[in-house]
Amino acid sequence: VSGGPDADYSGACGNKNYLEARKVAIDQSKQVLNHVFDFSYIDRTKGIVVGQSVGGFTTIGLSAENIPGLKGAINFAGGDGGDPIKSAEKPCGDYLIKDTFAKYGASNKVPTLWLYSVNDKFWGEQLPKDWFAAFQKAGGKGQFISLPAYKEDGHSIFRGDLNAWKNDFEKFIKQYDHEGAFFYCDPPYTYGAGYAVTSTKDFEHERLRDCLKNIQGRFLLSY
Repeated sequence: VSGGPDADYSGACGNKNYLEARKVAIDQSKQVLNHVFDFSYIDRTKGIVVGQSVGGFTTIGLSAENIPGLKGAINFAGGDGGDPIKSAEKPCGDYLIKDTFAKYGASNKVPTLWLYSVNDKFWGEQLPKDWFAAFQKAGGKGQFISLPAYKEDGHSIFRGDLNAWKNDFEKFIKQYDHEGAFFYCDPPYTYGAGYAVTSTKDFEHERLRDCLKNIQGRFLLSY
């Protein structure tokens, strides 16, 4: 930990600046992409970015950037300023989030996929649809998928219920599979981590195996 300020902090609830905060995260992400693109086995002409929650918000921001080789962006439960305990389904300055997504829509460069659970306690069911509508109205290209409810808070459906989203995710991924593609996969565990894993029953590892066996590109699989 550097001890310095949180550069992508969007501000106090009554004084949010989502656009400036996302600019910092977008710049950081672009630096990572530039580093990855230096690897000799990576085809820098075709790639996608994926993010969840604030990372999903950033992913849509990246879709509005002129990034050579970027072909798509996947947003899982993207947003900012939410508090499922103190203000469930009422993020700070939701209209500012909407305005930020609209700005990204006006400059959108690549197709996007938006995935939100209907019982997301950070944003609720309707706000993400409004954000997507603003993004699309401004010129953004994308598809919005309403995922089913997950336990008491669907915000974590990304890691908690893969069956709810993997079909739509796989369809999007297959559009960009080719000989020079590179996919990084880090499957979840049900209990424990590393050598302490005791069960993986909630994830279809065989399906992942079969999917990776049939891709044209390369992959890195971590356990």
